[in-house]
Amino acid sequence: PINLILTGIAIADMLVMIEYIPFTLHRNLLTGRSKEAEYSWEFSLFVWSHSNFSLVIHAVSIWLTLSLAVWRLIMIQFYTLSPIYCTIKRCKILLTLAYIIPIFICVPNYMATTINKKKNDGKVIYVLDWSEIATAHNKLLYRINIWLYTFLLKLIPCVILTIITGWLIKALYIAEERSARLKEKVHTGGSRNNIIVTILNESGKAKGSLTSRKRDTDRTTRLL
Repeated sequence: PINLILTGIAIADMLVMIEYIPFTLHRNLLTGRSKEAEYSWEFSLFVWSHSNFSLVIHAVSIWLTLSLAVWRLIMIQFYTLSPIYCTIKRCKILLTLAYIIPIFICVPNYMATTINKKKNDGKVIYVLDWSEIATAHNKLLYRINIWLYTFLLKLIPCVILTIITGWLIKALYIAEERSARLKEKVHTGGSRNNIIVTILNESGKAKGSLTSRKRDTDRTTRLL
């Protein structure tokens, strides 16, 4: 499941960077064109799509990162529950919801912007601007839009992630202390030196030694 979440984050980041390529080409590399060509209706439509797509995918990436932190916390702090809650099926549901829900959450942003026709030095150009819906009722939708995406999609997940990260670090230290005490008991137990401690992996099956699992846990936690 952890690898699936990491893959979901990687795909989201890759989509953002790929989608930036035509935008960068048009704005920075294809120079020497007329204003009509640079600010055509087609390119304005692309910019509108570009801004909304970036917003959605950034939201996906942020919430998947937060989900990864929660997942790791459950596996370290509440390891007895991880075979129940941290399953492949639940992970796939999480990934699906993480990619679908932001599409609907960002609907106000789709409605808040529009393509306006303007004249610049006698030439007709098309630019993005706030829509009439956004500016109506004393800019109600505009303000909702700003607060919704500033806090719900950006600030709140980052604050929660910071808190969970601190909790995760604390849980990791506790797990290491527990592991050290267990090793000490095994080494001082005489005949018990031959005991091999196995643990359950995320599917509930034995996966290997405690040391091997600890290395995997440490690597993933450092990556997070």
